[in-house]
Parts: sequence; structure tokens; C-alpha cells
Amino acid sequence: MAAMARNSDRLAQQLNTVTTGKVGVLVRPTEDQSHTQTRAELERALTGMDRTRHHFNVTVDEMGHGWVILKGEDLHELAQGAAQMGDVFATAGLGDRVVAAVLAQPSGFNPEAPRIYYENNMKNWGPALCARGDISMDDVEAFLTETYLNRGDFVFTADREFVRSCQTPVLVMPDDIPAHPFAMAMETAELAPNSQVSLFPWKEPESHIPIAVRHVRSFLKAHAPTSE
Repeated sequence: MAAMARNSDRLAQQLNTVTTGKVGVLVRPTEDQSHTQTRAELERALTGMDRTRHHFNVTVDEMGHGWVILKGEDLHELAQGAAQMGDVFATAGLGDRVVAAVLAQPSGFNPEAPRIYYENNMKNWGPALCARGDISMDDVEAFLTETYLNRGDFVFTADREFVRSCQTPVLVMPDDIPAHPFAMAMETAELAPNSQVSLFPWKEPESHIPIAVRHVRSFLKAHAPTSE
């Protein structure tokens, strides 16, 4: 619980600033698994990650829980890295050991602003990526078209059937701006069988933020693994 409480404090800081450059994944150890074994298991699973594109650290806290902290320059990079991490964890058989998730201001397709992700990334993310020299704007345009225009209908990293089948408890904290449509957040909450929804709006007025943080803390503590 001490480790979970510290994580709640870190999340509270992120909610107060409403910005983050990291994504954290908590993986429950198996019975009688040592700290060293937990770390080694995560490292083996993560060999499937593209380390030239995604940067992350693996740690094990004093309770024996494995943490993978994914770092990114922007939301797009974090989303792509988190999606790949989910794939490699599923392949390694770790998917059912992700304890719970908090979806703060989830992004998704907005029919009232269908090109917002494409245009923003063509303007900002794409040119910065091309500065590496091994990718062209034609590559960027093709990728963004496939990701945000051709498949634009729901969230960008999962389909509705997956969300319906996901038994992991999730707390959805909706937003209501063009990039984070309220309707998409609520549809996600309605589809997920073990979901909760925070109060809305939770970022303003300022007095709502402590209420949202308390909800996050109680949600994480309710699903925190316990040591025998």
C-alpha cells in the first residue's frame, strides 16, 4: 500500500498540472516470485519493444510489484509506445496481471473535428520526427492517414470488441475538448464491463481536483495487490 500511496501522490501532481511525459504500468508478481525474477520477466517481455523509438525503465518496488515507466516527448509518442507495450505483454502472457487502469482525459475520434490529430501531427510531430533523417514526410503522411483518418471511429489504440472483453478495472476521467471528446470517453466507460467514471468536469473549478484525486486513490487502493 505504501508504494501505491506514493504512486497516487505522483498521479495527483500530474492531475494538478494536467500534463505528463510518462506512462506507468504496474504488473503483479506471481506467487513466490522474487524481485529479481519479476524484473527479469519484464525485461524478457520487453525485448519485443522497439528501443530505438521507445524509452523505458523497469523497476521493482519494495512490495515486489513490477513497474515499467515509459517516457515520451508527446502524447502521440506515449500512445504508440503504450500500445506496443500492451502487445508485448499480451504475447508474454502478462496481460491478465495488469491490476487496474486510470484513463485520464482519453483521446479518440471526434466527428466534429475529424482531422485534428492528422493536422496537428503533420504540423508539429511529423517535422520533428523527420529531422532524424531516416523518415520522410511522405512516410509520416501515410502513417497518420492510416491511424487517424482511415480508422477514425473510436479510440485509436483499441476496438470496441476489445474494450467489451477487457475485464481489467478502469476509471475513466472524461474531458471535453476537440482532441479528448466527452462522448468517446463515455462510450469507453459504457463498454468496459468493470468501469467507473469520475465526476465531470474534474479539472475545473479548482475545487473539483481534490475530489478527483481522492477517487483515483480509492480506486487504486481498492485494486492494489496485497502481500500475504
